[in-house]
Formats: sequence, C-alpha cells, structure tokens
Amino acid sequence: MTESLSWDLFSPQINCELENEFEVIPYRDRQAGKFSKIPLSASKYYPPTARLLNMLVHLTTMEQPDKPGGWYKMTTGRSSDFHLRNKDFRYRALGSLETKGIIEVERATGKSPYVRFTPSAAKDFLVAGSSSKFKKL
Repeated sequence: MTESLSWDLFSPQINCELENEFEVIPYRDRQAGKFSKIPLSASKYYPPTARLLNMLVHLTTMEQPDKPGGWYKMTTGRSSDFHLRNKDFRYRALGSLETKGIIEVERATGKSPYVRFTPSAAKDFLVAGSSSKFKKL
C-alpha cells in the first residue's frame, strides 16, 4: 500500500511506502519559464549578441512578422532601441549567432536584413519558431 503526502504547492511530494523508502518527486521544473526583467537602458552593458537576442525575443512575442515565415526586419530604429547603434556590432552579432545556428538571416545588398529564430532555438527561447503562419505561444 502506498501513501502519498503533499505539504504545499512549492514543496516536493514524498511517497512513503511500508518499507520506509522515500522517493522525492520534484513538484515542477524550476528552470522552465523563468525570465529576468531588466530596463532597456541597462542592455548597453550586455554584449551585442545578447542585445540582438533580446531584440528578437521582444519582436517575436510582441509584434507581427514583417514578412511571411516569421521574418523580422532588423531596422536601424529597432536596433537602436536595444543599444545596437553601431552597424559593425550588429553585423558581427548577426554573423556570430547565424554561425552557431541560433538565427537565420536573409540579406539583400543595400537593405536591412531579415532575421528569425531557427526552429530548434525557438524552443529554447519559448517563442514561436520559423513557420509559415504566425503563432503566439
């Protein structure tokens, strides 16, 4: 016969068996869905790749895509909101994240690039992935 005890919502559940063996079952995943909230003015202290990721997470959760397939245009105005005013920093950050397989970039000569998360990275950032339809999570 197994008896289950639960203390409260935030403590682990413990299963007690007659043989006095205890098995600790985590109540919930402590990492999933945790976010930190920082003011945009503090983002200037982060490296350009982190600023670019913050910008892309913000765009995918708060705005509609600029192009079908989940593509967002990386304009100078959007970039400057996240302290990515220097063009060289922006393009180095794009190249770095693209090489690591976190984002996909669509470039055209003389135009602002379009950016989106790869499907595997979208899961890590808890945002809608690269799909033909816009989905909000």
